[in-house]
Amino acid sequence: MAAHRSGELPEGLSWGPACAAGIGSRIPAATKGLRVLACVDGSTVAERALQDVLLFLHADRHDALLVLHVSEAGHVPSSRAHTPEHLLVHYETSLLARSGVPYELVHLVMARGHTDIPAAINAVAKAKSVDMIVMGSYGLSRHDRTEELGSVARQVSETCTALALVVKHTAPRTTTEPVSILACIDGSALSLDALANALDFARPGDKVIAMTMPSARETRDSIEATLAPARELAAKFPAVDCEIAVNTDAAGDAPGKRICDFCDAREIDFVAVGSTGLAASLASGPVTTLLGSVGKWVLLKANCSVLVVKADHRLRSAGATATVVHAALRWRKKAHLEAHPEEL
Repeated sequence: MAAHRSGELPEGLSWGPACAAGIGSRIPAATKGLRVLACVDGSTVAERALQDVLLFLHADRHDALLVLHVSEAGHVPSSRAHTPEHLLVHYETSLLARSGVPYELVHLVMARGHTDIPAAINAVAKAKSVDMIVMGSYGLSRHDRTEELGSVARQVSETCTALALVVKHTAPRTTTEPVSILACIDGSALSLDALANALDFARPGDKVIAMTMPSARETRDSIEATLAPARELAAKFPAVDCEIAVNTDAAGDAPGKRICDFCDAREIDFVAVGSTGLAASLASGPVTTLLGSVGKWVLLKANCSVLVVKADHRLRSAGATATVVHAALRWRKKAHLEAHPEEL
């Protein structure tokens, strides 16, 4: 795919008539908060994804939401209810207009033969300078219901540079219903970013759990080196109910499985993980892995919604103080493990 400047689209993609008609377009020119791209296709899980992300966005924090529908040029939907114009108006009238969050409705048209939907979504995310992409775990056209995750959600989560939230549930959630958010910490900068985002998203009544899973070889000092930055970070958000947890269950199991088992046992609603873990942060050369083995396991196997935190993203202004914490403290764990490589 050819490179393109912000606001432009690569060859084979164009803004559709639903955009040109100016439906929505209520985002101020200067948005200081999070810019979130929600991908919709008329499926139930896509609508739940849109509902869930609205729980965490706030007009008074200058957040903004872009709702994206992708269609192929010349494609005729099976019913009028699935036309881009009808779908976007449905989301506007049923959810967006009463949310109070500035929003824009975006229709992207792919030329005939252009079938790479994940690349198209990433192109829109770049053109619109978004900080987070939200999508359902599978789409309207899904045929194989035995798969844990659809190909579009999987590829976008792996390849995007923004935060990626994959919503997996189909049951409706009320706006006042408290949720639980698990952040998995291992002493790496990205794991602290995951915790910072969990703390930043939490509303009054929500529960955040910062959990580390030490191996059988880790010493008490090593575990404390992981927990200390998390405690200091949580202290930056005094209004949030945050539990610091050390999970020693099934220490011999794969880390991804241990995380998923913890989510099931504690009935977690959202789990936040870094795209790569401590091993990548200790690597001497550039990290080429898009999504590490633990993040991939959790993304595929978790029964709750998953937030994948990438290196190339910015926190909302209210959570930016978190960077002060982990920038100074992330080396504590690294220095300890460099001195004790046997604990890796």
